[in-house]
Amino acid sequence: MAWDDECLLPFPDLDRLLIDLHCHAPEKAWSEMDRLLRNVPSQRAAVQRAWTTLDIRAAAKAQLAILDQALSALPEGKMGFLTQTADVKAAAAAIAADAREVATRTRPLFRALAAERLVNRIIAFQGTVTGYHEPLASELRVASVQWLAQAESLAREAGVAAEQAGIRQYFRAGDPVDREGEAFVARAPVLAELERQVLLAAGCPGLLLYGRRRVGKSTVLKGLEGLIPGEVLPLYVSLQNPQAGGDVAHFCGYLRQRIAERLGLDVPAEERSDLPALMATLARADAALATGDRRLLLALDEYETIDQRVAEGLFPPDILAALRESIQTHRRIVWLFAGSHHIDELPHADWASHLISVRSVPVPMFTAAETRALLTNPLAHSPAFRVDDPRRPRIAEAFWGEDGIAWLHATAGGWPHLVQLLAEGVVDEVNDREAKAFESAWRGDVLDRAAGRGEMVLRQLLLGESRLEGEAAYLLGFADVEVQPPPADRAVARSLHRRELVTVTDDGWRLRVPLMRHWLVMNRHLL
Repeated sequence: MAWDDECLLPFPDLDRLLIDLHCHAPEKAWSEMDRLLRNVPSQRAAVQRAWTTLDIRAAAKAQLAILDQALSALPEGKMGFLTQTADVKAAAAAIAADAREVATRTRPLFRALAAERLVNRIIAFQGTVTGYHEPLASELRVASVQWLAQAESLAREAGVAAEQAGIRQYFRAGDPVDREGEAFVARAPVLAELERQVLLAAGCPGLLLYGRRRVGKSTVLKGLEGLIPGEVLPLYVSLQNPQAGGDVAHFCGYLRQRIAERLGLDVPAEERSDLPALMATLARADAALATGDRRLLLALDEYETIDQRVAEGLFPPDILAALRESIQTHRRIVWLFAGSHHIDELPHADWASHLISVRSVPVPMFTAAETRALLTNPLAHSPAFRVDDPRRPRIAEAFWGEDGIAWLHATAGGWPHLVQLLAEGVVDEVNDREAKAFESAWRGDVLDRAAGRGEMVLRQLLLGESRLEGEAAYLLGFADVEVQPPPADRAVARSLHRRELVTVTDDGWRLRVPLMRHWLVMNRHLL
């Protein structure tokens, strides 16, 4: 057929002709559509309908993980169905993101959950299709049936894998726990005290979240969202991040940026990132918080970095005066300092006089009840499950063997990191032996496994933090004997008690954590 390119009238059903041409000669059809779009304005609407139809039909056969790419060329505009193609692209991007998440999930249970979310997203999308203009409605209705078939196939495959998997590994000793998919227990007393202090009517005088290394301070801070009242907005900042703790310019600039992002503030960019600029941002933030009756919990993890930077000359000594001024002035901003050192242990700045009103919130070792909750209901606080979801994983006490939970808690001394380390070893031991439950005869193997995996942590807790003369030598003595007389140096004795490494018995001093002594015995010839 042929037509006059100068004709101002749309050719009837030209889109159907172009689609039919594509069935017989695809390259010729795309070439002709491109020519018409560029040179014949009167036929543009028909070409856009044909283009959209062909794109959706091609995308119907695409893998879900690249659906956003397959529909990226859909035309957009300000009239008719063209006003809705942006929504179609957004929906395709969400489906593709869910599909990619299914592919990246390594744990069978969470792969199955991700696949189910993908199925539900496509079903929800099908419900919106009828509200679209043609040709979107009819073409997407057909295409979404094929997409749903793909998603349901993935869900069936993931479901079978989840059922066939061995005991799932939820326990991880390392970085702060991701409570969505890793074993996490809410430290109820710690959270309750934080809540009480943060919501003080007159404003909180600042908080010190204090606990030994590897007791889970960072995990507590990173897991606050959803566990404290909604009017409290937690903002976690690690001063080990060079962007935050490099020097005072990094500190001030990074805090200004993060506060602005958290509160949605339009903070003007001052020429310098310094303490006055930070104080100006804090004042704007405090005013914004007042309008919504909210609080900002500004948590500085590894706050000891400030003391060290003062000693190095990278932070000015008056930074503590600025912090005190903010605590006293910005009543809706709660400064929380988290670390493994008490304020009176920091030698390079006058912390005690500047932050004399700061209140301590200790993070203790796990209680026996917390260890039990972690081991039997590891994902109790995972947002991946509804509150009443029957699929939320549980681990029977019998899995841990006779008195297994009590043994694990005692062997770790309740130290949260070491509880996770031993629990990880128990699960791996059971899976390696293709067993259904842990047996007490395997405890020695688990101790060896945990001592090997936890080499760096155990070395740091025992020897790396031994700063006083004779402190490390005293601890090394436990490699040869279980009980020693107390150290002669009273400073060493105080340090060991403060570090929660020893326990006093009638016959002398012992290491409080049996796993630590096991590590010393294993490595006695190397230390």
